[in-house]
Amino acid sequence: MHFTSPPVSLFGFFNIFTSRAANIPVYGVSCGCIHHFTLPRLFFHSLCRTLVDQNQPPRYKLTFTNGLGSEVFTKKVICDTNGKPLKICVIANGQDETDPRILCAKIRVVVLDGDFNRHNQECWTQEEFNNSTVRPRDKVGAVLTGDLELSLTNGEAYLHSATFIDNSKFVRSGKFRLGVMVIDNLGERVQEGVTEPFTVKERRGEGNPESE
Repeated sequence: MHFTSPPVSLFGFFNIFTSRAANIPVYGVSCGCIHHFTLPRLFFHSLCRTLVDQNQPPRYKLTFTNGLGSEVFTKKVICDTNGKPLKICVIANGQDETDPRILCAKIRVVVLDGDFNRHNQECWTQEEFNNSTVRPRDKVGAVLTGDLELSLTNGEAYLHSATFIDNSKFVRSGKFRLGVMVIDNLGERVQEGVTEPFTVKERRGEGNPESE
């Protein structure tokens, strides 16, 4: 007769793992003598807690509090639909107190493919974010220029002088998003912020709805 074990939760697995692994004998050699010792239980609990924390949403995230229009033109300073600079702020996910280092962290604005996070997920990995960063075309040399590295002040920053040099036709979606990421080493990940997708057209086509 064949018996199937019931499923074990992630935390249950870690508890079983730590209870057994903490008693695994380990042998080491020192000065020609073999020493036997048992790995401390605290080490395994710390390891497992780290693995669990990596699967949890970041405690903090960046966000754009205002957005661009559906169309943006090259060689024009980026602003929101009311002509004001884009505002970036940090949000704490259920934290009573915000780490003061987060409130004055350095951040960088980057260009993402418009297909990034097309399913509107609440979270993504840093690798997914980095892989969606748009690389400039050789003949153009840059996609976005201006003061793209900013410092948060009391958890806020404004993007005043960013300008697109290239249009968005060369990426697979035909659209861009702006992304913002923390570049300081804070000892933990801060989730990146992203705008809604938008099209970037050449400025010479501004005012001409048939221009691409």
